Amino acid sequence: MTTPNLERLRAEIDLKRAALYELRAELFALQTDLEGFVTEYEQVVGRIETEIGLVESAISELERARQGKPRTDEDLFGGEFRSFAEYFAARTDPNRGSETYEVITPQAPAANEDDLRALYRRLARQFHPDTVSDPEQKARYTALMARINAAYREKDLSALQALAEAPSERLVADAAPRTESYADLQRISIQLDEEIEWTHRERRELLHSPLMRLKISVRLARARGEDMLKALAAEKTKALKAARERLATLRGG
Repeated sequence: MTTPNLERLRAEIDLKRAALYELRAELFALQTDLEGFVTEYEQVVGRIETEIGLVESAISELERARQGKPRTDEDLFGGEFRSFAEYFAARTDPNRGSETYEVITPQAPAANEDDLRALYRRLARQFHPDTVSDPEQKARYTALMARINAAYREKDLSALQALAEAPSERLVADAAPRTESYADLQRISIQLDEEIEWTHRERRELLHSPLMRLKISVRLARARGEDMLKALAAEKTKALKAARERLATLRGG
């Protein structure tokens, strides 16, 4: 039975969904704009920065070798232990006392932020509710996008990969909306509030990110007839030349 409160809550949810769709569209536009700028930056400046990093790493290794002995197990585990075997045995020995007892367990590697973001964007473009017009299909896509957004917020790369690898038809079918109770609608409303806040935050972070500031500076410079990226590349090229000369000196010495 439909009640006035139920209808009012559904109307609120529709308004929140409309606001969320608009925010997502703005966020995707910003992301796409920045992706284009990143590609341009990498082509002009990024490749030089990468080479500088490699040369500076080689310099650090040579300087360290000149300053003392090569890295040993003691450097890694402290003077108390001479090897990983001793370190592990000590840390897992209950006779050493509860303050040092610790079973070492392997940790899952942190999700690569670039991989996470790229996978999320691919899924979002594929299942964004705005890509369909049928109301039922839009509802299915909305439910699916909620799962995608939740996995991205939690930086759960494995969950996003599972969604990407699953047949899209099955994902959409599994996301079929059901008849919602008032409690269901309240949960959806709260979830939409969270999605809206998260999207607002992502948009703000992009707008105030160093990358966005750099992009704006580059475009303002172009409006004045200046090529800021070319100037940055020239500076980085000088730094690369100096680093190569330093490396050559170390190797020659």
